[in-house]
Amino acid sequence: MGSGQGQWVVAGDFNVVRFKEERKNSLFNAVAAKYFNDFIEEAGLNEYILRGHKFTFRSGQKLSRIDRILVCDEFLSKWSDAVYRALPRLYSYHNPIILYVESKNAGPKRFRFYNSWLDRENFNGVVEKSLSGFSGVGDPDVQLMNKFKKLRADINRWKEENNRKEMEEEISIKTEFQKLDQQVEECSLSEEENWVLAECKRRLEWFQEKVKARPELTCFDIKQVSQNDKDMLTANFSEREIKDVVFSCGDDKSPGPDGFNFRFIKRYWSFFAKDFRDIMVKFYDEGLINKGVGASFITLIPKCKNPVGLGEYRPINLIGVISKVISKVLANRLRVVMSSITSVTQSAFLSGRFILDGLLIINEIMAWAKKNNKRIFLMKIDFEKAYDNVNWDFLLDIKR
Repeated sequence: MGSGQGQWVVAGDFNVVRFKEERKNSLFNAVAAKYFNDFIEEAGLNEYILRGHKFTFRSGQKLSRIDRILVCDEFLSKWSDAVYRALPRLYSYHNPIILYVESKNAGPKRFRFYNSWLDRENFNGVVEKSLSGFSGVGDPDVQLMNKFKKLRADINRWKEENNRKEMEEEISIKTEFQKLDQQVEECSLSEEENWVLAECKRRLEWFQEKVKARPELTCFDIKQVSQNDKDMLTANFSEREIKDVVFSCGDDKSPGPDGFNFRFIKRYWSFFAKDFRDIMVKFYDEGLINKGVGASFITLIPKCKNPVGLGEYRPINLIGVISKVISKVLANRLRVVMSSITSVTQSAFLSGRFILDGLLIINEIMAWAKKNNKRIFLMKIDFEKAYDNVNWDFLLDIKR
């Protein structure tokens, strides 16, 4: 199916599951699951994330996911945002399953840089010409965003021209390949024709792969930052500090609204070093970045294999390179002083300490109280999403 023509959609009751968690209160056949997964892989089929229900068949207390819809690579590429849902079970043991493939216009497609462009023969020239000819005015962060804007426009023009040439080349190669493929049925090919046929096949494979108000908090005997640490935290940002942060960032992290990852920034650092230095100088003096520079994308990441509600997703922010660099420079400085102001009783989210230490201590205290016939008072507090509820007055008081 993967090598066949057209778009394949295979749907139905397969009477077998792919993974152990797709059965509940019923027997899981590992051998049958392996054969089924091998078939899906060899046929070049794919499956969207199922929504609505985790299982599609119920008989008494036995639950299974034996009904599914599988699609080929071309279908998945064309309708990557299709919705695959199990509907409520009313009159049958099986849940109806449906695949929505309605085409929607979500507006202009956002720009995203791809690492493979770095290996293209003429890409360096496009970037260097675009950056060398740039002249900006205004605040440093605005200048860098305008530089990115010009880069995106120039790269998009290069990409469109490149795609047009590649499409013409692909059509030409397909025509030559089909001609030789028909010819081989009539007579033997010469050594040169065999080489052309093999080269056409190799190039075609390459084309296929490319593509609210808070209560006042009064605390006593709170640890505070020492004067030396205060001086370190408030010192000017050095060029070395900024560069170290940029080059310590992951090359291929999901890019934010600017569309560029750090592999690109590192490759052309000589063009961006002054921009980031000026941005950090302005940020040090004013503590602000301009409107739009701190924009981000909110993305939902599934916490489990088959999420069925918003509570089973984890939201993350995809921020641009400017926000990432500022955040990491500040975080690196704070990391140096955190150990001196953190209570010895805190065991979670600290290097060298373990979250389970608190549970072990509680177990020891309870065992000691029972053994010595002591009365104790325990209070459990739910700290879920505590990171979203920071008392800034409290934090600033500690840092003074």
